[in-house]
Amino acid sequence: MMLGAVWDGSKVLWWIFFVLHLIDAVPGYTVATIFLFKNVNSEAFAACAEAHPVVGAAAQVVSYTQAYFGYVFYVFFMLALMYMVLIRKEDDEGPFLDPVDQDKLVIFVLGIMMMVQNFGFGVTYWDLFTEIGLESECAGTRWWLAYDAVVCVIETTFAGCMMLGGWFDNTKIVFWIFWVLHAIDAVPGYTFACIFLGKNLKSEDGLKCAEKHPSVGERSYNV
Repeated sequence: MMLGAVWDGSKVLWWIFFVLHLIDAVPGYTVATIFLFKNVNSEAFAACAEAHPVVGAAAQVVSYTQAYFGYVFYVFFMLALMYMVLIRKEDDEGPFLDPVDQDKLVIFVLGIMMMVQNFGFGVTYWDLFTEIGLESECAGTRWWLAYDAVVCVIETTFAGCMMLGGWFDNTKIVFWIFWVLHAIDAVPGYTFACIFLGKNLKSEDGLKCAEKHPSVGERSYNV
């Protein structure tokens, strides 16, 4: 949506992701916020938190923060974005960005999107790698979790460097260098990691490992 908003001319891209966002936000984010809050205040959660005090306390803190702070601010930000894109009158007086600066703004948004996605997956996979057991049946899953984490962090760096290369006015050499490095890391790295992590999670050893470490196994499968 942010990319669609900074794009001059058509708002088709903005509307596509606005609709997708609503489909995810109303039955997803909103319902999740409400029912997580209800569950962390239930008797069943109290018993669970007593058995797992660290996770229980963390879940309660995050749920309360989301319900009373994060969700409200998110709604205000969403309304502000809708006002800027749909309601506010077009500026006919300026000053306006030059076309080259407008392109750089779009490059920035694309680069940030790539970096946030890759870094988020990288941190998640690293946490799962450090939590999984050392048993022999977990070796394959453990290796691919670590591999996926490292690949995602490298992709984050290369995405930032491509974005930097896209900002240079006099040469695209920097962009092409890191585009090639990004492609080298993405095809045998990111793509293979997605495929073979999934295969290992569903393998006989992967299923045995998930039985021994159900929390890590379920989260790895979901991610």
